[in-house]
Amino acid sequence: MAALAHAHARSRRTRDTIATMMDIREVDWSTAEVSGQCTLTVVLIGDSSEPWCKEFTAVAGLLGAASHNHLWGEVGARAKKTGDQIVVKELEIDDPEHVERLREFLDAVARQASASLAEPDRDAEQDSPAARSTRAFRALAEHREP
Repeated sequence: MAALAHAHARSRRTRDTIATMMDIREVDWSTAEVSGQCTLTVVLIGDSSEPWCKEFTAVAGLLGAASHNHLWGEVGARAKKTGDQIVVKELEIDDPEHVERLREFLDAVARQASASLAEPDRDAEQDSPAARSTRAFRALAEHREP
C-alpha cells in the first residue's frame, strides 16, 4: 500500500512539473465552494484570461456532451479580476465517487483548454519571414525548365 501511495505522489509531482512547464492552468481545489443551489465554484491558478475561459467552456461542453454525464449540469469558466472561476451548475451532491469524477473531468478540461491555446498560430507562421523565404525558394522550382 505504501508503494502505491509513493507512486501516486511521484506521478502527481511529475504532472505538476509538466503543467508548470507547459503553462497549463490548474484548479485551486482549496477554493471550492458549493452553494445551496447545488452550484460549485472554484478558482483557477494563474492570470485572468478571457480567451482561456472561453476555450474551457467550449471544451467542457464538447466533453460533457460526449460523456453522457448525468451527475452535473452546465460547466463553464468566467474571467474575473479577482481570479478566473470554474462554475458547475446542477451538481449532484453527497456522493464521494461523483466528487472524484468531477475533479478528474475539470482537471482534464483545464489541461485541454491550456493545450489548445498553446498551439502555435498557423496563420502567423504563414506570414513569417522564414515562411515567405521558403515560398520564394520553392517558387524557383516551379520556374525551372526540365
